[in-house]
Amino acid sequence: MKRPTSGSAFRATIKSGIALYNQGKYLDARKLFNSIVLILSSKKKLSEDDTEILSDAYYHLGLCYEKLNKPIEAINNFSSAIKYVPLDADAYYHRAVVYARLGLMPSAIDDYSLAIRNNPDYTEAYLDRGLLYFTINDFKSAIADATKGLEIPPLNAHFYILRAMSYEMLGMNSAETVSTNRSGANEQAIADCNETIKLSPNETTAYTIRGRCYAILGDTNQAMADFNKLVELEPESGDGYFYRGMLYARDGQLKQAIAEFRQSLKLKPRDATVMDFLARAEKELLIEAAVEEIEKAISEAKSEKKSLRDKQADEITDLRKEIEHLKDKLKLVLEIVRQRPEYSIPLPTRPETGIFKIPIRPDIIMPIPDRPKDSRG
Repeated sequence: MKRPTSGSAFRATIKSGIALYNQGKYLDARKLFNSIVLILSSKKKLSEDDTEILSDAYYHLGLCYEKLNKPIEAINNFSSAIKYVPLDADAYYHRAVVYARLGLMPSAIDDYSLAIRNNPDYTEAYLDRGLLYFTINDFKSAIADATKGLEIPPLNAHFYILRAMSYEMLGMNSAETVSTNRSGANEQAIADCNETIKLSPNETTAYTIRGRCYAILGDTNQAMADFNKLVELEPESGDGYFYRGMLYARDGQLKQAIAEFRQSLKLKPRDATVMDFLARAEKELLIEAAVEEIEKAISEAKSEKKSLRDKQADEITDLRKEIEHLKDKLKLVLEIVRQRPEYSIPLPTRPETGIFKIPIRPDIIMPIPDRPKDSRG
C-alpha cells in the first residue's frame, strides 16, 4: 500500500478507513488509520493540519479498538486524539462510553461532561450521562439531563423514557421522596410515558413503566391494560406475564398469578425473580388452602358443638319443665295431704256431744256397757 504524504491524501485514507469501518471491516480499517499515525507521529514538527489529521486517525483507531473489544487500546487512542485536539467532544464521548463499560463511572461521567462542555447540544452525551446517573441512583441528575435533552431538537423519545424511569424510582424511594410527593412522581412518570407513546406507539418500555406506576397508584385496571399491551407487543418476552402475575398476586388471586408466573418462566427459564415470586405464590396458595381446611374444621367443630349444646339445652329445658311439673304435682299432693282428716286425729271440742268416730281397726272396738237395772225393780 502506498502511504499518503499530503493532507489531502491522508484525508482520503481516513475516508477509505471510515468506509471499511462502516462495513464492519474493523481490522482493515485499523490498518489504514494506523498507517497515518505511523507517518505523522514520526514527524518532528506537525502543522496545524497534521495535528487535526493525526487526532482524527487516533480517534478512528479508538473506534476500531472499541468494536474489537479492546478497551484499553481504545482509551489510549481516544486519549491521544484529545492530546492533539483538546476540544474534541467526540473523543471525550467515546472514551466515556468505554469507561462506562469498564465500570469506571466517575471517569465516564467526567468525560461525558467534557463532551457536553465542548458541544452543549451533544444529545447522545446527555442521554448516556443521564442513564449513567440513573444506574448509580442519582435520579435527580438523570431527570436534569433528560429535561435538557428534550430541549434540543429533534425531539427524542428516549429522553422521556429516561425521565419516566427516574421519576418512577423517585416515587419508590422513600428516603428521597416524602409520601405526599410519591404520587406526584409517579404521575409525572405516567405523563412522560404518554408522550413517549405519542412519539413511538409500540415502545414497550413506556407501557412497562406506566403499568408499574398505575399499579403503585392503585389503578389496577389501567395497570392491567398496559401489561396486556406489553404481552401483545412482546409475547415472547415474559415480562408482561410476570407483571400481570404480580397484579393477580397482590389482589389475592393466587391461581391466576401462578399461571402467569409459570408462563413467564417458560419464556425466561432462568429468571430468578420470576422463580422467587412463583415460589411465593405457590407457598401462599398452600398456606391459604391449609388455612381454609383448618377454618372449615373449626367451623364444623363449632357447628357440632352448637348442635350438641342446643340438644343439651333442649334436654335441660325438657328436664326443667318436667321438674316444674313434678313440683306442681308435689305441691298439689302436699295440699291434699294437709286437708285429708284420716291423716290427722281431731280432738273433740264438745265432749257432751259424744265420741267422734275414729277410724280404728274393728277388732279393738270397745263393747258398749249394759244399761244399769232400775233399782225399784
